[in-house]
Amino acid sequence: MSSKKIGNQQKAIIHLAKTQLGLDEDVYRDLLECVCGNGVRSSKDLDFGQYNKLIQRFTKMGFVIKPKESKGHRQPYLKSPDRDPGGLPSPAHLKKINDLYDQLGWVENERRIGFNRRVIKKPWPQNREEVNKIIEALKSMVARKQKMG
Repeated sequence: MSSKKIGNQQKAIIHLAKTQLGLDEDVYRDLLECVCGNGVRSSKDLDFGQYNKLIQRFTKMGFVIKPKESKGHRQPYLKSPDRDPGGLPSPAHLKKINDLYDQLGWVENERRIGFNRRVIKKPWPQNREEVNKIIEALKSMVARKQKMG
C-alpha cells in the first residue's frame, strides 16, 4: 500500500527551499535520494512522510518558510526583499516610465520634466520610491485616458 503523493503546494515549497539554499540540480537530486530513499529523484515521487523528512533536512540546512505578506496589492517590481526604496531605479523602472509617457503621447522632455516636478518635486527620479510614485501616477493617467476614449 503506497502513501498519498504530495501536491503542487508541497512541490512549490520544496523548489522554494532548493532556490533559497542555492542547491544545483545534481545536489538537489542526490539529497532527495539520500533523505527519501533509493530511487527518489523527483519531488513528484514523494509521499507526505518523505516530504516531511525532506523539509526537516532543508530546515537544518537553513531553509526558512517566510509567511506571505498581507499588505494588500503590491506591484511585482516591489516584491523582492532586496529592493531598497532608497536604492537606484532599475532599468526596468525607467523603461516602464518611458513606456507610460509614450502611451500618453508625451514625447517632449519639457512635459515629462514638468510632470515629474509636480509629482516628486524633481526633474527626474533619483530613487525607487520616487520612481514608484511616478509610475503609479502615470498608470492612473493612462487608465483615465483609455476610459475616456
